[in-house]
Amino acid sequence: MAHCTALTDTFHRRMVGVHGRRSFPALGHCLALVLLLTAACAEEAEPLGNARVDDDDDDAAPQALPVVGAGVDEVPSQQAPTGAPYPIILVHGFSGWMDVGSLGYFYRVKGDFEAAGADVTTPALPPYDSSADRAVVLSRVVDEVLARTNKRKVHLIAHSQGGIDSRILLTDLGYADRVASLVTISTPHRGTKVADLAKVAPNGVINAAGQLLGWLLGALDGEPPSDATWLADDDIRAAYDPDLAAAIATMRTDHMADFNESHPDPAGVPIFSVSGVSNLLPLDQSECRGGLWDNSGRVDAVDPLFAGAGLYLNYTDGGNLFRPTPNDGLVTAASSRWGTFLQCIPADHPDEIGQVADQGPGLFNGWDHREFYLRLLTLAREVEADETDDLDTAP
Repeated sequence: MAHCTALTDTFHRRMVGVHGRRSFPALGHCLALVLLLTAACAEEAEPLGNARVDDDDDDAAPQALPVVGAGVDEVPSQQAPTGAPYPIILVHGFSGWMDVGSLGYFYRVKGDFEAAGADVTTPALPPYDSSADRAVVLSRVVDEVLARTNKRKVHLIAHSQGGIDSRILLTDLGYADRVASLVTISTPHRGTKVADLAKVAPNGVINAAGQLLGWLLGALDGEPPSDATWLADDDIRAAYDPDLAAAIATMRTDHMADFNESHPDPAGVPIFSVSGVSNLLPLDQSECRGGLWDNSGRVDAVDPLFAGAGLYLNYTDGGNLFRPTPNDGLVTAASSRWGTFLQCIPADHPDEIGQVADQGPGLFNGWDHREFYLRLLTLAREVEADETDDLDTAP
């Protein structure tokens, strides 16, 4: 914990030093780095097996969860579980957190959902771990929510790696009968070439892709450290969970190809997907066509922190100078299409969750993440209505 405190203090000093010599966006990025590092240190202070859930308000103390494997049927109840409306669980991605002060991972989404009458849970899963391990923690969250609300099912809305966690929950862990629907947002269902960089890491390097992704997501300042710095600096290495390599491996293209072959989607659970597109690329491309919802005619400028990875992805999977591969800075649109495709949105990877602290529509493209998530809430209620109709017409 001491090394986390020291590293956080270093970022605080760097943030202060930025003021007056860099642009305001740079100051905002540094603030995001401090917040994310603080979240990572908080996770380190508590064993990763203990997921934290904030069900009431941002300041409420986290509640203990049932032990792994404790199903809702094992929790004493005065009556049989009830049907819709079902509670919502927002599942964060790689390097995610629950809340840092008022800054939630899905920024302001929980409050909007609650204002619309929904029961919402925002768990903090292990930020740097394999999806197999994260899914076990997610199962505990589902058990707790079902026991607390006395409902039969939940809806899952998952960003990035959280979508893979959710698919493992449905398949390997057998929770298909407890999930009413799953929406994945820029989940690398077919992997991401950024994570594939790990396959070409030289001997002795902990994880080249881990270094790059850690930098992109704000855990490191400046540029990815050299191999020598990464291996020699205990503070930098210790700021990451030892299972960081497993988290990166989860999102490699070869791993996801094998995963998809061995994990067919369970029947009866509607699965929807959304793809983010940034780098000033248009949404009128083949990878974005055929969705249930219309695409925007606007484009998004990628966050500078993701510009390098976005440029790299532009020219993978068949992309070229004249037709770059549409992506959100970390995941291509083609990789994130799964199940019933809804649409492409003009947003980079952090924009998709309203980060950093987006207050309203994008300055240039007018896309509003809060309106988008309310539309997903409406979709969940439509799924429930279809479920009710099916029950009414059953023989």
